[in-house]
Amino acid sequence: MDKKKSGKQMSFESLTDSFQLIEYLDAKARLNSSKNLCQYTTVSALVNMIRSKTMHLSNAKFMNDQLEFQNGDATIWRDLFFSCFMMEDDESIGMWGMYAQPWRDGVKITIPRDILRQWISETTEIIEVSQQTKKPTGRIINDPKEFKIWISAVAYSNFDGIDTKKEEEILRCGGQTNRSLHNVPHRAELTGYIKDMAWSYEKEVRVKSRFKNRMGFERVAIKMPDYVIDSLVITPSPLFEGDIVKRIESEVSRIIATDNSKFVGKLQIRSACDSCSIAGKS
Repeated sequence: MDKKKSGKQMSFESLTDSFQLIEYLDAKARLNSSKNLCQYTTVSALVNMIRSKTMHLSNAKFMNDQLEFQNGDATIWRDLFFSCFMMEDDESIGMWGMYAQPWRDGVKITIPRDILRQWISETTEIIEVSQQTKKPTGRIINDPKEFKIWISAVAYSNFDGIDTKKEEEILRCGGQTNRSLHNVPHRAELTGYIKDMAWSYEKEVRVKSRFKNRMGFERVAIKMPDYVIDSLVITPSPLFEGDIVKRIESEVSRIIATDNSKFVGKLQIRSACDSCSIAGKS
């Protein structure tokens, strides 16, 4: 059960217990440093999102960071689903390379902060999606008393990578540092709030949903209204192949706003797969 909020916003440096940290990371003010949030993915994932008018929230056991999954509480992970965004107005080469692969198909989805807030506040149901087919199963949760959906920031800990007898343990969020909280990746109540410091460049914000997962959902989705889709700005990767507008509009019948990557013409990155004779074949 969530601890009652104090109503008092403390500075990150002064936080001394887990529930103060949760309140800090869940606060609406965490989004105020950026006008937009972004998500790096592929053009096919974007097309599926627009076509289905849904955004998927995955369970942590299917995410990249298995250290976070192993550190967290298994019972909480069973009930928690989330989708990740970067709280940054500018582009990140690291995010292009990590999440928008292959380069020729990568895109960055930008959504205005206030649109995201409105969208999440108006969400009224959680839709089960098959982890295998990525299609809705027909099962939904639509009782507002049965689920919680909210936006939360992530804090980054160096605990798992240091010798605490010789090095200082620190926790960071939004350029601020806390030295009072310790062993946070292994505190059950902080499951879903803490990542290793190696991921700090992601500046991550999560759309989270939590409910008693009695039916064993492995993946869920929330509906994406037209006003959300119409607010999106799509940036193709610096090495994107083809015309992004034509590729999207050939799949979905709507006009999508686009932008250009500032790295176009400035990269010579190629993966081994780019020259592979079987690349792109299935």
